[in-house]
Amino acid sequence: ELKLKKKTTYESVNVAEEKLTAAIRSVSVEELPKVYFLSGYSSFALTSGMQYLNMYLQNEVNQVETLDILSTGKVPDDCNTLVITTPNKDFDDIATNAIMDYI
Repeated sequence: ELKLKKKTTYESVNVAEEKLTAAIRSVSVEELPKVYFLSGYSSFALTSGMQYLNMYLQNEVNQVETLDILSTGKVPDDCNTLVITTPNKDFDDIATNAIMDYI
């Protein structure tokens, strides 16, 4: 009887170059693009389910923040990108109007 053994390799990834490039870009850019993640409508958040995207966006020299649209009533003027991740409930009128105004 012949058994094949699956070989598993654990590769480490060096992110030093990526961090260095991001540091150089952060001092050479006048204003960092701002990315807001809409909160309160999805089970995904920057700290759960989206932490790798959050890390990637920050490494690409973006400011990443969470937006509670019900407390602000609008999408901030400095928002370059609004991220809405798989909503699991309907948007209320405040959120709908704020998103439509942003678009």
